[in-house]
Amino acid sequence: MKRPLVLWLCCCSVLILVGTKAYGLAESTGPGGSNAQAVHDLGQIGDGIKIGLIASRNVYADHEAFFDKDPCGAPTGSTHAFNYDFTGDGIESFDHDTWMAGIAASRGGVSYPDYNGVAPGAEVHCGRIANDINAVATVWIENALTNLIDVQGCRVIMTGVSFVGDPNGQSLLTMIYDYLCMFEGRCICHQRRQWIQRASDFRRCL
Repeated sequence: MKRPLVLWLCCCSVLILVGTKAYGLAESTGPGGSNAQAVHDLGQIGDGIKIGLIASRNVYADHEAFFDKDPCGAPTGSTHAFNYDFTGDGIESFDHDTWMAGIAASRGGVSYPDYNGVAPGAEVHCGRIANDINAVATVWIENALTNLIDVQGCRVIMTGVSFVGDPNGQSLLTMIYDYLCMFEGRCICHQRRQWIQRASDFRRCL
């Protein structure tokens, strides 16, 4: 089994659409940026890659951004966004989780044809881990990661949630990710705004 490549986008990341400029990509060019547009110019758009999104809710899978486009730019075919619930409370679309999926894999829209995500050729598989009262159970996180990686075949994991607490490397989410990396040979890196855990292990996995 191929090891997944894993990235983190913190919950405050938003693709801002203003005027005719796709800030999510235009401002990424240059030193310190993701240079996503330069990668697109080389023909690398994430074709065949499945991105797993760990989220509090789910993606609005019927949004035009997740569909292929016909010659006129209208959505066609089937969505490239898929949802799963690991809490027992069902699928529930949420704006934040849809934004994150769009940052990763938007295929543009009728009014914004050039507003693509970092990997517009990829699929997004979103796993819900918070129930209707926003409680999170360890087993839901574990089940989501296992399903997205082993069953859905995701090679990239985006984690769209964070927990309150002292950033000392001992958080629940950090330890789950560390375990998967160190004891099951999976390349998992957990990052919050304040710190990165196992950065050296992450680089070694790559």
